[in-house]
Amino acid sequence: MSSAEGSARYEADPVINILSFTLLAVASATALRGAYMPLIVIAAFVLFVTSARGISAASVLKKSLVVIPFALMAFAFAPFMEDPHGVYYAIGPARVSIEGAGFLLNASARSWTAALCLVSLTESTPFNRILEGLGRLRLPPSFVTTTAFAHRYAFTLSNDARRMKTAMESRMYGERWLWRAGAAGVVIGTLFLRSLDRAERVHQAAVSRGFDGSFHGPAQEKLRLPDIMFLVVSLTLAVMLRLVA
Repeated sequence: MSSAEGSARYEADPVINILSFTLLAVASATALRGAYMPLIVIAAFVLFVTSARGISAASVLKKSLVVIPFALMAFAFAPFMEDPHGVYYAIGPARVSIEGAGFLLNASARSWTAALCLVSLTESTPFNRILEGLGRLRLPPSFVTTTAFAHRYAFTLSNDARRMKTAMESRMYGERWLWRAGAAGVVIGTLFLRSLDRAERVHQAAVSRGFDGSFHGPAQEKLRLPDIMFLVVSLTLAVMLRLVA
């Protein structure tokens, strides 16, 4: 569950949240090269919004840093990028051009800002509200339903895996020994067979209770002024990011 379920937090309309944060994330990920100041403005705006809603900005920042190792993988291609002016930096045995360094910095900045927007979305909107927003945006009901079940079943599968791991450890299973990889494969296969059986039982239980393939949430609320302002500012920032080189 997201940490956005505290009663003291402002809960915006899920459609506004999805549209605004996704718009900012896409604009950040596709920003023009050198548009660092608009990226900083968007990051500051996102952190301001999350803080105003009672969410810890430090927590959002910490979770958004998970994308940095993946963004730094772009550095592997930096030595192969030629600089038109022939300016290079020596980093150990590698030789990195100004072009390569700029590419690395730009990719990292864009990736992190986009990740910050998406983390803010999940932190400020409970998962069931995100599903409600996706349904109101007219996404296929099969997609929304499958996403809901996959999210719920991920916790069930992890609990089963944790119980099986505890049972293995209680029987003095040495998981670091290479020659026991065959036993580990049997355990993993058993886990997925059990998950298939559990999924069938969950489906049968849902059908027996009248589940028709769609979720029925609360009545749609009227849009409030802060939500409209958030969407307008997000759209303005996204357009500004595309116009500033």
